[in-house]
Amino acid sequence: MEKLIHHYTTLNTLALILRTKKIRFNRLDRVDDVTESKIYGEYDLSKYLFVSCWTSEQNENIPQWHMYTEGMKGVRISFNKDMFNYKPLNPINESFVKKGEVLSPIPFESLFTDDYIIIPNFINKEEFERKVEYVNNPSVYYKDTVELIKKPDETLMIKIKEVKNLAMYKNEEWSFQKEYRFVLFILPGYPIPEGGISDERYTRAMPSFVVNAITTGVAPKIDYFDVELRQEVLDNIEVTLGPLHNWGDEIIVESLLAKYTKNGKVSESKLTGNIRIPRR
Repeated sequence: MEKLIHHYTTLNTLALILRTKKIRFNRLDRVDDVTESKIYGEYDLSKYLFVSCWTSEQNENIPQWHMYTEGMKGVRISFNKDMFNYKPLNPINESFVKKGEVLSPIPFESLFTDDYIIIPNFINKEEFERKVEYVNNPSVYYKDTVELIKKPDETLMIKIKEVKNLAMYKNEEWSFQKEYRFVLFILPGYPIPEGGISDERYTRAMPSFVVNAITTGVAPKIDYFDVELRQEVLDNIEVTLGPLHNWGDEIIVESLLAKYTKNGKVSESKLTGNIRIPRR
């Protein structure tokens, strides 16, 4: 059986995940490691990278209990990493892709909007999910990621190298996390005309719009994006109570699992009774 991945969080977030059946992707320039938004050189791609952060460390991690739960009273959520609800993509216009040919965790109508555009890197799982690698100087790996290319008509186009490596390298100080993350590439949206995204005005304007957005640092009009989970994964969620949880926390988690899952399990932390907040 494939090992689970884990997410340390609050009781409130657990409730939201179970009720909405979605996981939130946050913009990389909003995560706790401030340096992640400073490693992409001249063109800051962190505004366009949205991540859902997990850990592949199977043993409980004391630093993560401290950092991501409230007073070590939160929870650790455990899922199979094949958690997203892939469905046949049904485009409005079949000039891009035939209906049902491609599986996507995001419906077609949510890929292109006036506020953002989601690049479908999730079709290739090597570009969508990755283990984070911890290195001495992450910026070395991204210094030549963005290349501006001048076309014969003097217009510019952007080439982004090794998309599958974006948001993969972090400073080695964070290696305790053993992070496993999912990554979406989301650009600012361009107003969609009545003719839709196949309208010539849209297809003609989009390339230069994207170049201008990246070179001038224009961010999408969203700070996060929520992606639907598979019901089977939700039904088999495993929840570990924080080391310093109380009886009320346990009642809340049990009630949530009973209401929103079929086989959800709750267990105590292995650290319970062996750790405490010191008095000073």
